[in-house]
Amino acid sequence: LYEGSPFSAFDEAAGNTIWGKDRGEIDRFRRLYYGLAAYCDHQIGRLIDYLDMRGIREDTLVIFTSDHGQQYFDHGFNDKHNYFDATWRVPLIMSMPGTIPSGETREFAVWTDITATILGAAEIESRHVQGFDLFEALSKGAESPRKCAVGTLYKSAALATENWKLEYYFEEGEGRLYDRKNDRAEQVDLFDSPEHAGTRDVLLRALLSWRSDICDVDFLISHTGGGGPVARRIAVHTRSMSGRDAEERLNRAAAP
Repeated sequence: LYEGSPFSAFDEAAGNTIWGKDRGEIDRFRRLYYGLAAYCDHQIGRLIDYLDMRGIREDTLVIFTSDHGQQYFDHGFNDKHNYFDATWRVPLIMSMPGTIPSGETREFAVWTDITATILGAAEIESRHVQGFDLFEALSKGAESPRKCAVGTLYKSAALATENWKLEYYFEEGEGRLYDRKNDRAEQVDLFDSPEHAGTRDVLLRALLSWRSDICDVDFLISHTGGGGPVARRIAVHTRSMSGRDAEERLNRAAAP
């Protein structure tokens, strides 16, 4: 998580209002959120204590994550349907003492990796899963096999790399581009900046290629039969497909 509030730089000049909202109202929302977060922490602590008491802590993989964050007026509104970090960047904490190193962080991971990771921990491999097994990498002390984060929301998609975040809205043909190194609060949209057009276009091609590339590999393989000469030729490729293919191609296309 980033340190401080995204709008902390504006607090002094804002007086008692931020983005047209009363500071007290915003603080109330945030206090409720922090209270609920503390409650979750307490309950998770109870679970960890139970595993320790039963002596099965080192044999249990614990994964903690969330479906989304919340803005709470970081960008002037209180909503979850967006790609700003406060909403999209959620915790993924994995713990298994003696197997996974503690106190270390990795980038990146997305939800589809969780299924592959659970299967990997159970020593089960499925070529149909669209995600990376993070368990094997972590247990070896290696970096995450995923080099960027990607996601979709209704008729839009977004891509985050170490340095950049790109959002694209298909119907409107519009997007946003943020410098994740120098604009951590995501205040300056560089999508239409001529200086950053090259970066934008590389990321946009990678994102659109990924979006068109994902498919139900299990369905394709299981429904691939004989047919004529052309169908038989393409069947060789179809039967060799993996759910991870699109993610690996995205890794290469979005590399810095």
